[in-house]
Amino acid sequence: MQLSCQKYTDYESPQMDCSGFGFKEVTLSEIKQHYTGQTVLLSDSLQWNAVVVSSDATSNLFGEIYLQEDTANSAGGLVFYTDLLETHARVPSGTRISVKLKGLYL
Repeated sequence: MQLSCQKYTDYESPQMDCSGFGFKEVTLSEIKQHYTGQTVLLSDSLQWNAVVVSSDATSNLFGEIYLQEDTANSAGGLVFYTDLLETHARVPSGTRISVKLKGLYL
């Protein structure tokens, strides 16, 4: 019985790349320093490593993704507004992500 059209079945597993974008990493407090009380465009090539702490699985958070630096000792976080549907399928709660901040607004 043939299971595949390919001759070779010995493949290496893909390796996860968790290095982000290669930009300077910043903390949430450093991001907050950019906020002047008015909407401001982030123009520097920065990245923020965070954890998704929200879920729209029950349809209560349409278009919102809540992020914190750490789930245990967080002093706040950020909300990303998007027009994506079912973000819980793309970035489930607990997922560690890197956010490219250049071009985003605070």
